[in-house]
Amino acid sequence: MVGTDPLQGAISDFDGHFKIENVAVGKVSLVVNFTGYKPASFQNLDLKSGKELVLNIALKKTLPLAGVEIVEEINKSEAVNSMSGTSTRTFSVEETQKVCRSHQ
Repeated sequence: MVGTDPLQGAISDFDGHFKIENVAVGKVSLVVNFTGYKPASFQNLDLKSGKELVLNIALKKTLPLAGVEIVEEINKSEAVNSMSGTSTRTFSVEETQKVCRSHQ
């Protein structure tokens, strides 16, 4: 909801359905957004007392991010859990296969 203090909103379920409760009667504005889609804005929605306002909203996909690469860097010499009392280390699938082959 645009312009509410405190901010009013909701998170959708798996199917994209959401419900915003305890909204004051009158004219309201709403912005709906989701990662990878263009936001949809609605101005001057008329909320009436004792009546639900149901909107069917179809968001449009945005273009994929071209040329963006997300890279995670892991220092394998450090423990995954700093609270660990014993030695801990992460292994990739490839590393576990090497260890299995060396014991055959």
